[in-house]
Amino acid sequence: MSCSGTLKAALLKEAVPSAGCTEVASIAYATSLSKENSSPPYDVEIYLDHGTFKNAVAAGVPGRKSGIMDAVAKALATEPRSLETLLASSEIDKELFNLKVYPLKLDQIFIYSKVNENSSIIAGKHDAVVYTGKVFGSLKDALKVAENESKYSLKELFTEKGSVMPYKEVISCSEYLVEDPEIIALVKKALELDMKLAEDGSKQMYRGYSAYLDDGTAKEKAVKISSAAVEARMSGSFFPAMAVAGSGNQGITATLPIYVFANEKGFKEMDTLRAIVVSWLTTLYATVYLGYISPLCSVGIKGGAGLAAGLAGLISDFDQEVSEMAAINQVEALGGVFCDGAKPSCSIKTSTGVQTAFMSAELAAKGISVDYREGISGKSFEDVIKNVKEIEEGSEKEINATLVKIFAKKFPYVDLSYYK
Repeated sequence: MSCSGTLKAALLKEAVPSAGCTEVASIAYATSLSKENSSPPYDVEIYLDHGTFKNAVAAGVPGRKSGIMDAVAKALATEPRSLETLLASSEIDKELFNLKVYPLKLDQIFIYSKVNENSSIIAGKHDAVVYTGKVFGSLKDALKVAENESKYSLKELFTEKGSVMPYKEVISCSEYLVEDPEIIALVKKALELDMKLAEDGSKQMYRGYSAYLDDGTAKEKAVKISSAAVEARMSGSFFPAMAVAGSGNQGITATLPIYVFANEKGFKEMDTLRAIVVSWLTTLYATVYLGYISPLCSVGIKGGAGLAAGLAGLISDFDQEVSEMAAINQVEALGGVFCDGAKPSCSIKTSTGVQTAFMSAELAAKGISVDYREGISGKSFEDVIKNVKEIEEGSEKEINATLVKIFAKKFPYVDLSYYK
């Protein structure tokens, strides 16, 4: 296995800045690409997989705005800048465009944006543009292009000799990756971005979700600062987050609590950075099996599991067994929390997930882990994530279908004609 090869590539590809919720950022990117060579008035149609739709309808858009309508208004007034398209300060008058959004029963990322006669497709990954050009004659044609042109595979980067690498083997690479200048720079950039979000959330008090959390101990401070960062991001802060495995909230959860706790406790910088790398690798490992957008909340199964593993590594001198036990504890504790979309109240779920991750790590450090015969637990983290995947496969369409119908009642521009 090449720690400095495929796993380094995975980290560099999967940790990217995102302004606003990743899903609205992706929609804005696609729409900004589609509007080139067009002029108002704009007729905008957007076709979305139901996971992207779910996470976009109420999510933060920089400028204290939210949702798909506000994201489109910005996208039509600016040039495409990947997942930072929404950093634009201007937007067009909503009277200058007509918007229709069509959710689709697809489990992979798919964004097909049509603006007048031009269109673009993002598929497979939030920033993966697979087509720009004239609109297709049918949705079926657009779907076929997306399927044929989506080349990137996170799973391939974690695969060796035909199978996904064992979890302990993956996190053992943290020892070498944390010495790589590019990885060090990437983690430090994430800390810079996420701390600015946290500071903004603490000053602006967007919704007040994090205001009443205590911050007297190192753990409490880690919980409060992380919650404030998510609250700011989901409420329309102009500060971008470092998204990890397709989610800024997930990236904050997997990163910021480790930094705050380690800084308060006086851990060495390289140990702190290594713990974050363990956290990111764990988050990506779970994403290999579960995909970028899940019907279950990331604070339990991906970012939260990564955080628990990273914290456990930090307090156990990077004992791989302890990190795996902590990740298993986290998933068993919160694996059943479903995701009802990205929105400011994700701040509350984040505080719950971070608190639980500390408990999961501390239990693991004492040699305590959920027995593999209980619930969705297993003999390894890989076993647990596979069990979660089975649950997802049985529930994803049902949960998302219910949520799509609920959300459609709230937003008049949503059309369920294709949601069959």
